Amino acid sequence: MFPIFDGHLDIAYNALHHDRDQTLPLNTLRARERAAPNTDGTPTVSLPEMRLGGVAACVATLYTRSRDPDDPRQAASRGQGDYASPLQAHADAAGQFAYYEALAAAGHVQLIRTRRELDDLWREHTSVSLPGRGEPQVGMIVMMEGADGIVEPAQVHAWHTRGVRVVSLVHGGVNVYA
Repeated sequence: MFPIFDGHLDIAYNALHHDRDQTLPLNTLRARERAAPNTDGTPTVSLPEMRLGGVAACVATLYTRSRDPDDPRQAASRGQGDYASPLQAHADAAGQFAYYEALAAAGHVQLIRTRRELDDLWREHTSVSLPGRGEPQVGMIVMMEGADGIVEPAQVHAWHTRGVRVVSLVHGGVNVYA
């Protein structure tokens, strides 16, 4: 089977904001949510399902937003992952990245920081059918979906050093950048 690249997955957001252990099979996550009161939606992805589906790599998001609580247009659209200050959004993004780092440290995923790492991972996934080959990890290129996690432009370098490779200025509304 040819490996798949998924261009957008809110893995950490789902783990931290919806209490979904992304290392569990999807049917387990769905059963837990059916049994729990006040759940928010239906789980649609987990790492085991990605492996079963042949997903070699994905763009894994850091999804958070800061809103101006005094702007009625923004206050009306507040939801999970929306914060009243850029500092809160920054802390949420840092926590989501820490989740990706924890998944990588536990051997569940590989954080992709360079083209060479992506090429090597892709090659590993295309040769998985060779005898003696184990199951390769799912690769994750980390994207900040909306730059709300960046409190000031000077932090861009720190986020890059940590492993963020894509930043969109805005996602789903107005922020301090756009």
